[in-house]
Amino acid sequence: MKKLFIAFSFLTLLPVRLKDITVEDIKNSVIFFPWVGAFEGLASFLAVFICKNFLPVEFLALLVLIVIFLIRGIFHLDGLSDTFDALFYKSSGNGDFDRKKRLTIMKDSTVGVGGVCAVFMDLLFKFTLLKFIFTNLFYFWHLIFTFSFSRWALLPLMYHGKPAKKEGLGAIFVGRLSFKHILLGSILPFSLLTFYIFKTKKLIFLFFPVFLYLTSFFINRVCIKKFGGITGDNLGATVEISEIIGLFFWGFYG
Repeated sequence: MKKLFIAFSFLTLLPVRLKDITVEDIKNSVIFFPWVGAFEGLASFLAVFICKNFLPVEFLALLVLIVIFLIRGIFHLDGLSDTFDALFYKSSGNGDFDRKKRLTIMKDSTVGVGGVCAVFMDLLFKFTLLKFIFTNLFYFWHLIFTFSFSRWALLPLMYHGKPAKKEGLGAIFVGRLSFKHILLGSILPFSLLTFYIFKTKKLIFLFFPVFLYLTSFFINRVCIKKFGGITGDNLGATVEISEIIGLFFWGFYG
C-alpha cells in the first residue's frame, strides 16, 4: 500500500502525505503507475457519465481535460513542452555540444515556441479525439485503458533506456528497473485488456501494447541521439504522446 500511495503522491496533486520515503521506495512505486492512470480514467468517466445528458460532446471533451488537469496539474505537459523546446533546437553540427545545449534548454524555465506548439497540438488532438469518441461511441473502457496504458508505456522506456543525467527525476527510474517491475506493473492494464478482448472478441487490441512498446523504443532511440539518454521531461512527454495514441486507437477501433 505504501508504494501505491507513493505513486499517487508522485504523479498527482492529491493530498497524499507520506513520511520516511527513500529513493528506492519511489523507484519501486512504478509498478502502480498504471493504477494511477486507471484512477484518472475512472474519474474522467464518472464526470462524463454524470454530465452526458445535459452537456454537448464538446463540453464533455473539455470536461475530461479539466478533470485530468485537476488531478495531475501540468506535470506531464511541462515535460512535453521542455522536450519539444529542446528538440527544436537547431543543431550546430557538434554532437556533444548539441546534446549539452538541449539538456540546458530543457532545464530552462522559459517556454519556447516549440514547447507552446507541442502543448497546443497535444490538447487539440486530445479534444478532437475525445469529441469523436463521445459523438460516435462511449464505453467505460476507453478512458480507463487510455490513461492506464499511457503510464504503462513508461515501464519499457525506463527499463531499456539510460539516464541522460546523473541527477533529476529520470535518474531515479531510467536504467534502474528490473524485468520484475515490468511484470508487476503490467498486471492491471493487461488483466483489463484480456477481459475486454475476451468480452468483445476484438483481437486487434492485442497489437495495442505492442505498438506502445515500439513507440517507447522509438522515443528511447530519439532521446539517446538528441539528449544522450532519458530525462524526467522525456518521461512526461511519453505519457502525453501515449495518451494521444490510446485515444486514437480506442476511438477508431473500440
